Amino acid sequence: MSTTKTSAPPLRTRIELEPDLTVVGEAGSGPEAVEVVERLAPDVVVVDLNLPGMPRVWVTRHDTAQA
Repeated sequence: MSTTKTSAPPLRTRIELEPDLTVVGEAGSGPEAVEVVERLAPDVVVVDLNLPGMPRVWVTRHDTAQA
C-alpha cells in the first residue's frame, strides 16, 4: 500500500507569505464567490477548478464582465 502525503501549505498560506499580497476574501461556492468579488472588488481572483454551485467558467466570465 502506498500513500502520498503532501507537505505543501494551503494556497492561502502561500499567498500570505508574499509581502506584497493580501488575501481579502474567500468563498465556498460559485454564488458566494460572485458576491465576494462584487463586494470586495479585488485586483486578482483565484478560482478553484472544483468550486461547487456554478460552472467555474461562468464565475470567471461574470467577474471579468463586471470589470
